[in-house]
Parts: sequence; C-alpha cells; structure tokens
Amino acid sequence: MLLWDNTPGSTFKTGQAVTYYTEGIVSDSTRYPCHHGFYFKGLHVGCHAHASPVSIVPAISTSCNSYFCWGLYHMLANRRKYKTLDDAMDVWRDYMVSMGFGYKLGIDLPGEKRGMIPNAQFYDHAFKHWNPLSVISISIGQGEVNLTPLQIANLGATIANRGYYIAPHVVRHIQGKNLDKKYMEHHRTKGSVRAYQEVIAGMISSVRGGTCAHAFHPGYSLAGKTGTAQNRGKDHSVFMGFAPVDTPKIAIAVYVENGGFGADFGVPIGSLMIEQYINGKLTPGDAAQADALQKRHISYAFKHPLTHSDSLRLDSIKRVNMIKDSLKLVRQKQDMAEAERMKEAQKKKEAEEKEKKKQPQNDPAIRVEPEELIKQDKKEKDKEDDKKEKEKEKNKDNKDSRKESKDKNKGTDKSKEHEKSKSKGQSKDKSKSKETINRAK
Repeated sequence: MLLWDNTPGSTFKTGQAVTYYTEGIVSDSTRYPCHHGFYFKGLHVGCHAHASPVSIVPAISTSCNSYFCWGLYHMLANRRKYKTLDDAMDVWRDYMVSMGFGYKLGIDLPGEKRGMIPNAQFYDHAFKHWNPLSVISISIGQGEVNLTPLQIANLGATIANRGYYIAPHVVRHIQGKNLDKKYMEHHRTKGSVRAYQEVIAGMISSVRGGTCAHAFHPGYSLAGKTGTAQNRGKDHSVFMGFAPVDTPKIAIAVYVENGGFGADFGVPIGSLMIEQYINGKLTPGDAAQADALQKRHISYAFKHPLTHSDSLRLDSIKRVNMIKDSLKLVRQKQDMAEAERMKEAQKKKEAEEKEKKKQPQNDPAIRVEPEELIKQDKKEKDKEDDKKEKEKEKNKDNKDSRKESKDKNKGTDKSKEHEKSKSKGQSKDKSKSKETINRAK
C-alpha cells in the first residue's frame, strides 16, 4: 500500500474528468466519438464496444478511453487558453498535485512512496521534441503516471468529499494529547464542486449499469470506478469507490496484481469489503461469494515454460529484493531514531537556555553578601593596599638614593674643577715670579 506504486489504470480518469470540466475543456454537452478507440494522425488507443458518441457521465460509466484521450489532446493543444504546450502541461500537473498525486500524502506510517506525475520539464528531457499525442496515454492512467494504492483510495475520499481530502492517518486519538493539526486540515483541490458532482454521477451510473454493475447493493448507494492497469504480462485488476453516496463513511481502493479486468477481482472484493464495513456482516449470498473468491487462483501464464535455472534466478532476485526492502526499513528506523535523538537534544538545549534566562530575574535587586565573605574581601583589600604602600616606599627610597648619588657626583666634579683652577693659578703665579726674577737680573 505504501512501499509500492504502479499505473492506476482507468480509476485515474475521474481526476481527468474533474480537470477538463473545471478548465472548460469539456461541458455537459461535449461529446466525443469512440469507434473501438481513439484514432488521430495514425495513432490508435483501443477501447471496448459501447455507444458513441459519449458525454462526460456515460464516458465515466463505460470507462471510454477515446473520450479522455480527446479531452487531454484538446487541453494540451489549446493555444487560446495556454500560450505554450509547456504551460498547458504544467497546468495539468498542478491539478494532479492538488489531488494528492506525485508527492507523499503524509500518513503516520513509515515507508510511504510518492508516486509519479510528469511535468513539461520531464518530457523536455525525455523526448526533446514532443506534442500532445506523445503523452496521450497519461489521460487513461497509463504511461509515466504512477500512484500508490493509498493515493487511489484518497482519490475516492476526495470525490466523496466533493473536492477536498484530509491527510490519511491510522491513529485517530491519543489519550491526554491532541492529534497533530495536519491530520485535521482540509486540502482543497483545484477542481470545482460542479465538476466533482459530474464525476459522482458517472460513478453511480457505472454501478447501476456500467463496468461496476457487480458492486450494486440494495441497502445503500455506492459510487465506483473500475481500472485495468496494463502490464507486460496479465493486466492488474483495480477498483476505487465510496459509500453511501450522500453521507460517505468509507472510501476504498482494491489493486489485484495480474487479476485481469477491474470487474474480475477488484469490483467483487471492493463491494464485499464496503458491505462488511457498513452493515457489520455479509448476507449469506455474499458470504458464499467471499468464500468462492478466496478459493480462486490467479494464474500467470508464461509464453515459454520456465527452466530450472530460470526459476532459481527468479527466486534469488526475490530474495535480494526482500533483503533490500528490509534494509530500507532498518535505515528508515535508524533515521527516525536519530531524528528523535536530535529533537530531544534540541529540546534539552532550549530548556537550559530558558533556565539561564530565568535565573537573573529570580535574583534579588540588592544582593546581600554573607559577613564572612565581606570580611575576607576586606582582608584581601587591606593586604593589597599594604603591598601597594610598600611598593610606593621602595620606589621612593630608590628615587632618593639615585638623587643622593647624583648630588655626590656633582660635588666631586666641582672639587675637581676647583683643584684644576687652583693648580692653574699656582702655575701662573710661578711663571710670574720667574719673569720678575729675570727682569731683576
């Protein structure tokens, strides 16, 4: 249901009808021909025999391939409404995404796949040159379109709600806690309510006399749509529906691989499950039908009988795929556990930050220190002041000693100068006396 996706087949046509009708591509009076399929410019898409031409309601009832192929062609080729082919393709894609396709729906279970809805960019890379006929198969739920069974069931719920869905979830209520808001939010699609009413009329017609005729129940009204998803081997049998029509209680999707046409397995299984849910039990006739369905065997006929080596190879491939799937689940669990740890660490950090912010507010405006701390601080202050005083005195003594040494040096210099001048005077006196003696002689 979650870990697997595949082509949805004709159940996808209901979403196409909503898109074409809302965009004004088709109306109640629009009719397209179907002569065993869609024929245009050498392209043929087959269809089973039914009345032709058909409008929107009988097209859904009979699951006409031609009608939906023509609808997509006229939408993508409409240059009055859309400037380019890329613009038209992207509008189509936006409708599909609004219906919950191409992305995970967000169920509260691990391992959900997103499916596949192509856009213009996808086809630009895939084909380089393409036109509406290149992608015509997507209109009937084939080609590049892939949905999970959950997305097909959600499509049924959206139609039942006339254009909105709530994200699927398993948990309905948690004691002492509120359910996550995302599981109560209404997701409105781009489709109009009128378009959904047309689709519902087509699905009711399908149950009353179309491809879902075997799903009819006299006790309540049921709307349904079959699908035959093309496969390389035997086709897959698909059914999508809801009941009761006016007060819906259940929407369902059935996907039986290699089950053939939608009416072969999808319709009977789906109708029995709806009956069991609404009435709480099956009628004796329906209970017998359920027993017969359980005993039916889906055979897959190979064109050539398998050799022993081929069967061994297939078994080994299955085992490898099972191991891969289990490893994926383990990784997902590890990632979830890691994410939880990260969340817890973040919460713890935020709580610590909040506590830190709260602490200054709790402290008193005037802090009263204990007496012992005050005395200790005073002693330390006094010691620091004594140290400073001693340092000052030392510095002062050093300065005085330097001054005295300077004064001494100055005194010695002066005495030396005095002696020099004295000696000079004596020498002068001696020279003068010698001169006087010589003169006397």
